[in-house]
Amino acid sequence: MTRVHSPSAHTQPGAATTVADILTAAADLIAQPGAWTQLGGDDDGSGGECARDENGNPVSAVDSDAACWCLFGAIERVTNGHDVRIVRALEWLTAKRSDDLVGFNDAPERTQDEVVAALRAAADKARTEHAVGTTEGREP
Repeated sequence: MTRVHSPSAHTQPGAATTVADILTAAADLIAQPGAWTQLGGDDDGSGGECARDENGNPVSAVDSDAACWCLFGAIERVTNGHDVRIVRALEWLTAKRSDDLVGFNDAPERTQDEVVAALRAAADKARTEHAVGTTEGREP
C-alpha cells in the first residue's frame, strides 16, 4: 500500500469540530484511491485498529504511519481521537442508518464510493438540520 494522497487541512487530526465537518472531513479523507480499508471490529472501533499503514499492517487511526482508514477510523482520525466528538458523530450517523457502521463498512460487497457517499449524505443532512435550527449536528 502506498500513500497516494495528502490530506487537506480539514482532514488533519483535530481540525473538524461540528458533526457535519467531522463527517465531511472523514469522507474527504477516505475518498482518495487507496485511502479506504475494511478491517472488521465492533461498532465503537474496539475490535482492533481502524487503519492500515503503507504495508497493510493495522495501526491506530491517528498514527502518523496510517495510510488508509475504515469508516470509524476516518472519524477517529479527523477528531484526533477526541472521544466526545467521535461519539457524537457516530451517534448521529448511526441514527441515520439502519445497519451498524462496522457491518456497513466491512460488508464484502461494500465499495469505497458507497462509504464515502454515506458519510457525505449524513454530513449534508447534519448541516441542513443544523441550519433549520435543530440541535442535531451540533457539538454537545
